[in-house]
Amino acid sequence: MKNHVAVMVEDRWIDVDGETVEFENGFRLAADHRKRLWALHWDSGKGSIELENPPEHLYFGASQYGRYVAPYVRQWEAEKARQKAEEEAEWNRPENVEARARERRNELLAETDYMLMPDYPLTDVQREAWTAYRQSLRDVSRQEGWPLNIVWPEMPSV
Repeated sequence: MKNHVAVMVEDRWIDVDGETVEFENGFRLAADHRKRLWALHWDSGKGSIELENPPEHLYFGASQYGRYVAPYVRQWEAEKARQKAEEEAEWNRPENVEARARERRNELLAETDYMLMPDYPLTDVQREAWTAYRQSLRDVSRQEGWPLNIVWPEMPSV
């Protein structure tokens, strides 16, 4: 049993314990609510149903959770799992893996830009080490196994 559940039919979302899932194509209404449900609210053992056409407000307790709230929680769980699987599939597409690797490389370069500023106090040996490190970062896309198996160069000690 969840603590807080809100269902908004017109806006096509279900919120469970503060996490909202939007349903692109809506969701199934429980049999008791077909065509009349406007909203459902559940809060720590008490619930209310707002119906429309004609407007009506119904209140219920924990004994009715399975009938009124649980069907929406199950749909929320299923849609949340579907959306997560879709996001993971998108995340793992080859072109996205490469984009993320390039983004990481660019972040590492940006974090060390200051090291090669002309007035940054480095010895010649330190400057050469940082220059070599940054060139190694630029060359990671040439590694065998790019972009799935990257050996990131080690940052020199200052």
